Amino acid sequence: MTLIDRYDEDQWSESISEDIANGLIFAEKYSAPGFRAAINNHVQSEWDAGLSEVIDVRAVQDMASRMMGKVPQERVFWQFLVDECCSTTSEYSMGPEYEEEAEEKMPKEFLLRCMRRFRELVKTPQQGKEQERCYLEHWSAKEKNACSGLHMRYDEATRHGYFE
Repeated sequence: MTLIDRYDEDQWSESISEDIANGLIFAEKYSAPGFRAAINNHVQSEWDAGLSEVIDVRAVQDMASRMMGKVPQERVFWQFLVDECCSTTSEYSMGPEYEEEAEEKMPKEFLLRCMRRFRELVKTPQQGKEQERCYLEHWSAKEKNACSGLHMRYDEATRHGYFE
C-alpha cells in the first residue's frame, strides 16, 4: 500500500506531510538511521508516482517547520524539500504568492537554502539536467558508488547542501 492509498481526498497533504515529518523526527530522536533511511527512500520512490501531486508547498512548509531543530540539516531529505520548493518545473514551486507566508512561517535555515538553490538555478539553469540528483540514503558505500546520481554533501560552516 502506498502513502497515497492510505488517505482519502479529505485528509490529503496535511496528514501525509505530518506523518512523514513525525516519522523522521522519531527516527532522529531514537537514533534509528535505518528507519529514517527507509522513510526517506519510500517517499522518494513514491514522489514521481503521485505523491508530488498530493503534497503542496504549504505541506512542505509544515514539514520544514515541524522538523526544524529536530532533524539535522545535513539530512538529504532537507535538500530534497528545498529542491522541490524551488523546482522550476514543479506545479507547486514556491513563487511570489508564497513569499510573505514563507517569510513568516518557514524556518530561516530552510529559506536560506531555498535562496541558495534559486541562485544556482539562475546562474546555471541547466544544472541537474546532465546528471540527476539522488536523494536516497544508500544502505552501503558499494550501493552509493553504483548509483549514477549526484549525492549531497552538507557544509556545516555555510549550512548549505551541495551535490557532487
